[in-house]
Amino acid sequence: MKILVNQANNLFGGGNYSINVERPVKALHFRLGFATADALTPELVLDYLDTIKLTAAVQRKNGSNVQICTKKSLLALAEFTANGEGLFYFTAGTPGTADSATVTAFDFTVDLCETGALEMQDDEAISLDFTGLSVDTTYTTSIYGLENPLADFSVHAYDDASVPDGQTSKTFDLTTVHALILPATGSALDQIRISYTNGKDCTFVQDELRALAIANNDLVYAGKTAVGVLGRYFIIPVQYATKAVIQTTGSAYPFVCVRQTVVASPATAQKSNQKLEDTTESNLMKQVATVNK
Repeated sequence: MKILVNQANNLFGGGNYSINVERPVKALHFRLGFATADALTPELVLDYLDTIKLTAAVQRKNGSNVQICTKKSLLALAEFTANGEGLFYFTAGTPGTADSATVTAFDFTVDLCETGALEMQDDEAISLDFTGLSVDTTYTTSIYGLENPLADFSVHAYDDASVPDGQTSKTFDLTTVHALILPATGSALDQIRISYTNGKDCTFVQDELRALAIANNDLVYAGKTAVGVLGRYFIIPVQYATKAVIQTTGSAYPFVCVRQTVVASPATAQKSNQKLEDTTESNLMKQVATVNK
């Protein structure tokens, strides 16, 4: 579903953009374009993406709106979505040449739901507010809403958390947390110790988290040339964890907890999903029945 296509960034009001999405979507897909003369390296593209902040909420019919995220880095949200499943696609300035290390377009996805499109009633919408978009006349922005036949009754909620400045250790309850998004840049993080429901504890220092991030980071592509770009965030699944103790050097260390928040009736979503049939499987069973006669 088209939300915004090839919008020249200089038409945004000071780098800000707001819109309501009134159809059920599972995720947002973005395509950022740059003029060939202004082609950027992949690292500079990620720098730009980290400056764009998204505020999103489910606007409910009964007025009890649900916040998805507030001024969160698009890069952090994109890295969470892509963790272990492919990251970004860079379009090269001149594919197959030395210029393939520069970028004229950049594609990525941000998940709003885990398994399907959010079940929505009439007059409900998902509000999107962006800040930090470049107002360069050569930049363009396209946004698409990715629909899905499955109905989902929950959304990802990206909540702020932090170890305060001057404090070197803090314990966090993870019993309702799906994943952690930890900044990989800077040196404030010393280590994180995660306790799991089976009684085991695992401790990771920053270099170990970086090694895990490299292992989970699929190649990104610039034209015909594969280029490795290390993410700016450590994505840690913690759905089997009970708590985490984060130790720092004493400097403030903000991060994001990802939770699943119920915003629609599970029964309504389940009823919709029960109607979804595998037509290929159904046809195959008909062929089997014919052969068995």
